[in-house]
Amino acid sequence: MDKILKTLYDDIEKEDYYSAFYVALALVGTCSRKQFPELSGDRNKYLNWLENYYVPLYENGQNQVLITAEAFYKLRCSLLHESTSELELKNGNTISKIIITTTGSHRNCAIVKNGDVEIKEIIVDAKKFLKEIYESVFIWKKEAEKRGIDTNCKFEIITGEWSSTEINGCCAFKNCK
Repeated sequence: MDKILKTLYDDIEKEDYYSAFYVALALVGTCSRKQFPELSGDRNKYLNWLENYYVPLYENGQNQVLITAEAFYKLRCSLLHESTSELELKNGNTISKIIITTTGSHRNCAIVKNGDVEIKEIIVDAKKFLKEIYESVFIWKKEAEKRGIDTNCKFEIITGEWSSTEINGCCAFKNCK
């Protein structure tokens, strides 16, 4: 997990926000699976992890939660599965939109009335939002290790020279005919 956390950190510092969002949202999924193996369904695990380790950090000064675990999860699904940050959450006559910017404006909320419909625009700064995810994962990892949870990831990239046993005269790393 350390290498993936470093990748996220480096992406944030380089302001490579597209890459950072994919890494951050996938990393939360990894943490949630490790933290809650007994729960069924990835969505359930993801929401529980957010509610316990991330959402409490995401309140404005009046302890008002601006982005719920459900909204965060829907943003994750929109980004990972549709490559879009366009997200509308409907609750009665209220439509919430999460707007990601690089303006420095963060945790702001604008409310616009359109007839009977109230549109709540939640503005988050990409760098600050991603740093909050990074910090949440980092803190969780340290706590999880103290509790004996295996935070290691099995994903490794082999570097340098590598040779493979040929199968039926073919290897993906050599020219096959």
